[in-house]
Amino acid sequence: MRRLKLLLVLVLMFVALPVQGAFAASITKVIDFGTVHNIRAINIAGTGKITSIEFHGSSGEILESLTNFNYPLGVIINFPRVTRPVRYMVIVVSEGSNPTGATGYALQGGEGDSYVTTNVSDSAPDLGAPTATPTPTPTATPVPTVTPSPTPSPTATPVPTPSTTPKPSATPEQPSGDRAILTVTLINGTEKEYDLPMSEVEAFVNWYDARDAGRSPGMYAIDKHTNNKGPFKKRKDYVVFDKILTYEVSEYTVAE
Repeated sequence: MRRLKLLLVLVLMFVALPVQGAFAASITKVIDFGTVHNIRAINIAGTGKITSIEFHGSSGEILESLTNFNYPLGVIINFPRVTRPVRYMVIVVSEGSNPTGATGYALQGGEGDSYVTTNVSDSAPDLGAPTATPTPTPTATPVPTVTPSPTPSPTATPVPTPSTTPKPSATPEQPSGDRAILTVTLINGTEKEYDLPMSEVEAFVNWYDARDAGRSPGMYAIDKHTNNKGPFKKRKDYVVFDKILTYEVSEYTVAE
């Protein structure tokens, strides 16, 4: 019976040991840098051990949380996942630990720019309420001043001077000598008629014969002269060889 009691006491002792360790007291501290910094590694000064860290941004938001580890204070800890500037940290240390400050580094491994603080407290810093964006005061739209329109001055009617003599219009071309009516019939049935000097009719016939033999361009310009009235210095009708079905020449003479 005594052996059974002794065995029971030993079992209770072994069971109680991890329970006491599991419920060991811990301390929460806040380390404030005063302003935001780009931090990739941290060295928390002091004695004891640290069990977790929370990194907070400029508005108090949590940037990264490192838990379930057991680091001694005074050791550089890298945390490459924090990509936004850090304002302060909330740390949990084991009972009996005494954090006294921290040094943050811009690069991992304790390199680059460093930021030192000894601001260790029990509560988060007062970041203040966000500043409200002022509402712009609408600017009154100016009312345009109506400018009275000036009374137009009467325009004097110009008096024609006696010396101004209207110039007569150009005398139309008067045909004379040997001439001909050149009638060109196109393959679509259209007839074009031209009253020309014989020299121009002969030039057309020469072009047609040369083109038929393959020696001249495929298009010919016929001067209309005064056949069609209008405010033009010169008018030409361009005929295409391949579009001509027949042509006819009717000669006549105009006495001078």
